[in-house]
Amino acid sequence: MKFKVFTLSVLISALISTSAFAAINITVDNKPLTTDVSPVIIDGRTLVPVRSIFEELGADVIWNNETKTVSATKDSTNIEITLGSNNAYVNNNAVILDVPAQSVNGRTMVPARFVAEALGCNVNWDSANQLIQISSSKSTNNNNNVKNENSNNNSAKNTEQVQANDSGHPENAINTNEKTVYITANGKKYHSNPNCSNMKSPKAITLSKAESSGYTPCKKCY
Repeated sequence: MKFKVFTLSVLISALISTSAFAAINITVDNKPLTTDVSPVIIDGRTLVPVRSIFEELGADVIWNNETKTVSATKDSTNIEITLGSNNAYVNNNAVILDVPAQSVNGRTMVPARFVAEALGCNVNWDSANQLIQISSSKSTNNNNNVKNENSNNNSAKNTEQVQANDSGHPENAINTNEKTVYITANGKKYHSNPNCSNMKSPKAITLSKAESSGYTPCKKCY
């Protein structure tokens, strides 16, 4: 009977251990996070080796063996995590951790989400693939730069199109999505053709501005 009870206890312990150390993957900016000790799930929180995640996110790490405290610094952000404590500090502001930093297989493990978000990263959990996706601020800035570059390129293309229309077909020229017409300082008509009636020093303006200024269409070129 005692043997059966002992066997049952061993099985239960094995199940708990398996649940706590379930396989899980982590990526930083779409690249797998390399660790010498696999990430673990404890009480629903994923813990990772402290040095691996901090250094991957560009932070400098110092370990104080006397106080069992990890200090990490990146730019203007300083983080302190003490082994076994639910209290962490971000720029001296206290933060309560759901699961404290722990020692696993000789490595100090810290909550991945807390570390990533404290350093300004976005964190996404892909339950179907048991995957934590971390996007650093560098990746976000790069995406924004690409968007801005595409926007600038589109603006340049639009400007080139306007210039092409002005030189080849002035009657179809577009300026801020409006039709371009031509006037002279001493005239009362607006023209689609800048050479109409031997205009001298024609000035290009939008149709709406010409009409609002009292100009009327030239019957020869309209």
